[in-house]
Amino acid sequence: SSFNKKICYIQYNDSTAEEKIRSFQTALKSKQWIAPGIDYVEGTYNNIVKYFNAEDEQLAQKCAALAKATFNIDFKIVPILSSKYKVPNGQLEVWINVK
Repeated sequence: SSFNKKICYIQYNDSTAEEKIRSFQTALKSKQWIAPGIDYVEGTYNNIVKYFNAEDEQLAQKCAALAKATFNIDFKIVPILSSKYKVPNGQLEVWINVK
């Protein structure tokens, strides 16, 4: 339903790409996502969208499509379905490796 919050936390590893990351954040917000900030996280990681609740898989796919449209790279969708950590529905993480 449209009442559910869609929250996306953005991590990226190339400080020179901040402008591009911000444009992705703006794109998310234009689609009614809450994208509270971008976090520079050093390291090498894959371009992924993590989701934490099984029912958020479609949301993750939409987010990945938006990320692909922005960065012109494929984003893998990774389910992190653990009962140990309860993450609210509609919350995703995007890890962007633009190096």
